[in-house]
Amino acid sequence: MGEISSLIKEVKNNKDMFYKVIEKMAPLICKYERILFKDEKEDVHSELILALWEAINNISFYENDGQIINYITTALKNKFYEMYRYSCKLHNHTLNYDETIFNNFVFIEDNFNKVLIREDLNNFLENYSGNKRDIFYFILIKGLSDHEIAEKMKLSRQYVHRLRKQLQGLLQNIYLYL
Repeated sequence: MGEISSLIKEVKNNKDMFYKVIEKMAPLICKYERILFKDEKEDVHSELILALWEAINNISFYENDGQIINYITTALKNKFYEMYRYSCKLHNHTLNYDETIFNNFVFIEDNFNKVLIREDLNNFLENYSGNKRDIFYFILIKGLSDHEIAEKMKLSRQYVHRLRKQLQGLLQNIYLYL
């Protein structure tokens, strides 16, 4: 059993431990809060925390941390979609997608995830400057090879490769945090 599995068991036995789950899922909750910027941030936060609580209480079977995280992520994402629809109606704003297409979660989820990933990558890139930022941009956003980046920026391929390895380490650390 992993760290998350142990934490879920603790929460089911002692409801006061729920704050630890909130801390673990804070990046995902904050991401959804940012997107629903028109609504009251506290209301959105409360709704997402409630969805997290319900998801944890509904988990009955799990073999590993990955299953738990997937279940919780899906629950929060579904709550976000529900709040997004309501927000659009409340603010007399048309949906970004045709209503029938929006209900097709597979299509929407793919597009929505791409937007979230692009936003997160841009936020990540803001932490860097100069050649490092440019190289990270070409790797993450443009998908260029080391050779292509080296030619474009007039740098050695080895230097670009070293930064690619550094980037992989940074992203793995971020993934482990989530």
